[in-house]
Amino acid sequence: MFSQIRAGTDTLNNADAATFSYKQNNLSFHFSAPSFMDEKQILYSYQLKGSTTGEWTEPTNNAAASFIDLRPGNYVLNVKAKFPAGRYPDQVLQYKFSISPPWWQTWWFRVLTALSVSGLFIIAFRFYYHRKLERQQMILEKQKAIEQERSRIAADMHDDLGAGLTKIKYITENILEKTESGEVVQPELQKLKTASAELVDSMGEIIWAASEKQNLLSDTLYYLRSYAVNYCEENTLDCDFEIPASFKDNILSGSIRRNIFLLLKESLHNIVKHAAAKKVTITTTVTEKLELIIHDDGRGFSESEISAGGNGLINMKKRVQELNGDIRFKNGNGTTIAIYLPLNP
Repeated sequence: MFSQIRAGTDTLNNADAATFSYKQNNLSFHFSAPSFMDEKQILYSYQLKGSTTGEWTEPTNNAAASFIDLRPGNYVLNVKAKFPAGRYPDQVLQYKFSISPPWWQTWWFRVLTALSVSGLFIIAFRFYYHRKLERQQMILEKQKAIEQERSRIAADMHDDLGAGLTKIKYITENILEKTESGEVVQPELQKLKTASAELVDSMGEIIWAASEKQNLLSDTLYYLRSYAVNYCEENTLDCDFEIPASFKDNILSGSIRRNIFLLLKESLHNIVKHAAAKKVTITTTVTEKLELIIHDDGRGFSESEISAGGNGLINMKKRVQELNGDIRFKNGNGTTIAIYLPLNP
C-alpha cells in the first residue's frame, strides 16, 4: 500500500485524482507491505514508466521513491515488494498519474498560436501586396497625370503660341510687301507690337500653369487678382478683387489652375467687349468649393444672348463642366457671373 504521496510540500490522499499541474512535478511516494515478520527485511524496487529510463531499481529496504522535475506527460509507477526467504510471493503495486503541461505547451495553445501566426502572415502578405499595388497605382496615376499635363501644355502651345506666331508671320509679310511698294507700315507695326505682347502674355500664362512652385490655391488667387487689376487698368476699368483673409489652402493641378484663369480671362474679355462697364467687382469665397463671383455695372446680357451663347460663353460652360462645377448668369444692375468649383484636398 501507499502510505503517503507528497507533491512538493503538499500531502495527498490515495483517493485524490492522480493529475498534477506542471508546478507539482516534484513527487515522493512512501509505501509499505505489512507482514507477520520483521518488515525491515522486506526489499523494495520500483519502476517509473514514462520517464527517460523506465528500468527497475535495485532492491533495497528503503520504502520511498522520489522524483524531481518530472516533465509533463503520463506515468505509471510500479512498486515491487520482495519478502525474505521467499515466504510470500512478490507483490506489485501500481499507481497511474499524469502531469499537465503549462498552458503555453498545450495542444490548443499551439493550434491557436499556429492559426494566429498564419493569420498574421496572411494579413502581412495581403498588406504588402496591397501597398505594392497602391504604389504601382500611384505611379501609374502620376504618369497619367504627367502625360495629361504634357498634352495640355502641348495643346496650349499649339493653340496660343502657334496662333500668335502665325499672326506675327502674316503681319511681318504684310510689312515687307508694303515696304517694297513704299506704303505706310505704321499700322502694321502697331499690330506687330500688340501681337508680340499677346504672345508674351500667353507664354507667361502657360509657364505659370505648368509651374509646381505655384500650385497652391492662394498662389492662384493672387495671380488672378494681379491679372484682373492689370487687365482692367489697361482697359480703363475700376477693379475691386476681394480675397478671404484666411482659408484652407489646397493644392491645384496645372489643368485646374489654367481653367480657372481662362474662366476669369474670358469673363473680363466679355465685359470689356460687350458690357460697356465702368467697374468690375470680383469676390472669392473658399469653403469646400471655390466661389468666384464677377459683377460689372454695365448694360448686362439679354436672355437670348445667354441662351444662345457665343463661343466665349460656350467655352466657359465647357470648362466649368470639366471641373465638375457650376456657372450661373444673372442680370441686375449689370451682369453677375457666379462660378462654383469643387476643391479636392
